[in-house]
Amino acid sequence: MIELKNISRRYVTKGGTINALDNVSLYLENTGMVFILGKSGSGKSTLLNVIGGLDKYDDGEIIIKGKGSSSFKNSDFDSYRNTFIGFIFQEYNILEDFSVAKNIGLALELQGRGSSNEEVNKILETVDMKGLGDRKPNTLSGGQKQRVAIARALVKNPEIIMADEPTGALDSKTGKQVLDTLKKLSKDKLVIVVSHDRDFAEEYGSRIIELADGKIISDVSKNDSGDFIDSNVRQISDKTISIKQGTKLSSEDVEKINRFLSTQKSDLFLTTSEGVLKDVKIDLANKGAVGEFKDTDDLELNKIEYKAEDFKLIHSKLPLKHAFKMGASGLKVKKIRLAFTILLSVIAFAFFGVADTIGNFQRHQVATDLIINEQVENALVARYEPSPWGGYEEQKGISEGDLQIINEEYSDMNFLPVVETSFRFNVMNVNGSINYEAEQAYGLVPIDAKILSDNDFTLVAGTIPSETKQIAISKHFADQYIGKTIETYSMTQWGYNTVTRSVDSYQDFIGVSVNSNSLLQNPGQDELYTIIGVIDSGSIPSEYMGISN
Repeated sequence: MIELKNISRRYVTKGGTINALDNVSLYLENTGMVFILGKSGSGKSTLLNVIGGLDKYDDGEIIIKGKGSSSFKNSDFDSYRNTFIGFIFQEYNILEDFSVAKNIGLALELQGRGSSNEEVNKILETVDMKGLGDRKPNTLSGGQKQRVAIARALVKNPEIIMADEPTGALDSKTGKQVLDTLKKLSKDKLVIVVSHDRDFAEEYGSRIIELADGKIISDVSKNDSGDFIDSNVRQISDKTISIKQGTKLSSEDVEKINRFLSTQKSDLFLTTSEGVLKDVKIDLANKGAVGEFKDTDDLELNKIEYKAEDFKLIHSKLPLKHAFKMGASGLKVKKIRLAFTILLSVIAFAFFGVADTIGNFQRHQVATDLIINEQVENALVARYEPSPWGGYEEQKGISEGDLQIINEEYSDMNFLPVVETSFRFNVMNVNGSINYEAEQAYGLVPIDAKILSDNDFTLVAGTIPSETKQIAISKHFADQYIGKTIETYSMTQWGYNTVTRSVDSYQDFIGVSVNSNSLLQNPGQDELYTIIGVIDSGSIPSEYMGISN
């Protein structure tokens, strides 16, 4: 059924690395009741969790019905548990908000099957819980809860049952009842039990594996083919009967013992001497007597050759309503956790909203929508490309083809293209201090008499540009320099001269040369533009007056 090959599991703690499992190898048959013993920290629970897919191993390989699990994802292990394994826990792990029947039926729903009352009642009868399907878990005793856990594990008919300290929270009598049930199941299934109780292991187990420091230190199997008189009295050889301490013989037990005695040809000695019993056990073990343990012989194990079709997984399918109810029930009894969960949820949704807004923000689309919603009639349009230096975008000239596409798309608006260039000139107050207000204008727009007319622009000084390197500036742009001294350039045959000019009116701008080099480097002849006109582009809309001022 399951084979472990050199399995290791390590945990890193502040004190160092702990080898919970250290190179463990073993084979588990299809049936039988296997007890895993060991002190706390020996690795027995880790071994159970690794076999059950609840914990991952670091090294080695686990073979499940001929299928290796080294490539399994979490979802594969989930399906493996859902298909092959029924779990029984010390603390029962029963859902308090669900009835007994709902707890059991949930295992069927996880397999995508409907849970019928007939099927649930049948499994309840198997664990002596007939008629208790409508009860809530808080009305059950500890033993009843554990039997519900067993029923839940059995209802999907798993091939493997894993029980982690199933009797730890039960009294001795109830614990024996639970183990009696598991013993019956082990005739057709593999039952793996983690326990501290060696007596129970020797009484019920067909195999006992003992761990210490993550290693197997003992692996023994029982010759368990003898004639059971009852759970406490059994014939373990043709000349030996074993009777458990404290057993009260029934009349039926006595009758069976009498039949055994009738086959004997010598006297009977009854003794409880530990020394004598120890010698008898050793002698029986050496002879392979029924009911006695001997070292597990790997060659004698029933190893089956599996085919690929023997390993088929059933994926878990938990209905949403049950998932929500299970989550809510866990929070209902833990109010601090509930409050903390709500707070974290609010914060998470807020961050999600912000992240989604930032991630989906398209500034170009937002600008376009704004222009349309504001019913703007005239607008400038430019093209930008990512800078090869990274971190920003560079303005590029827009072609006639680009402009035609835009005008066709937005026929109700009038677009003017911004050509590729920018120019800068320094502005100095009369006292000589530098003022950086609007010292640089990005881009130039083609202008002619028709454009002025179509947009209700007026010429307030100079003329309309008609030649290359001639520009006009807007009245709004010029207003920022009235009453100031500006620095400009004058080209000579030996280069350029820097000159200053006082600006008291719009006419004073006419003939000013400005540098198109935005890095304030010394301009070349082809980088100088001459202002020959000042144009009034109309009043500034009231919503933008704050920016203007």
